Amino acid sequence: MIHTQIILAGLGSCLIMSFVYHATQRGFYVDELGVRLEAEIDLSGFLGLSPQVRPGYQIVRLAAQVKCDAPSQALEKLWEHVQKISPVLDIIRNPVPVTIELQD
Repeated sequence: MIHTQIILAGLGSCLIMSFVYHATQRGFYVDELGVRLEAEIDLSGFLGLSPQVRPGYQIVRLAAQVKCDAPSQALEKLWEHVQKISPVLDIIRNPVPVTIELQD
């Protein structure tokens, strides 16, 4: 299901970009940064086999590996800040009104 994997790639890249930008803004040097994303999906929702199952992910897990010269407390605060300001994480965590129309 490549289309759902694009969402994970967007989330990972948004968090990485935001982290590096805000770390640099605070005067920290990021030597390495990587994220591992995993998600669980029950395909019976997508395939229309069960109306009780959501067609999207049931859970998303992200693990980050960081090598940065920031002290551990500053690193934790930075990750908290990045999660608050990430547009992609916000879209995933909170309902967003979507309008769809079929055009000729």
